[in-house]
Amino acid sequence: MTAYVQDDLASINADELLAEATQFTLRALPADHPASDFHAVVVSARGHGLWAVYSRGSVITRDGRWMFDRQTAVRIGRELLPEIRASYDRSHPAL
Repeated sequence: MTAYVQDDLASINADELLAEATQFTLRALPADHPASDFHAVVVSARGHGLWAVYSRGSVITRDGRWMFDRQTAVRIGRELLPEIRASYDRSHPAL
């Protein structure tokens, strides 16, 4: 016998979803852009309340540290986005 459970996302608030998230992708380009995945920052849970920030497969460090609390990791990721976008714009000048 198979039981089906219907998830009612309307009953889950955003704070609960954030508390359960294990990875965030922050994009410098629109999500539907062909290069969006390459020009993104990934903030990923590493366990014990610590998070790492990755850009193009490399871990981002600050002051010799590479793991942070979630809020700091997301802030670092957001701070990287303007330079990632500028890099893309320099390599793809408007015609």
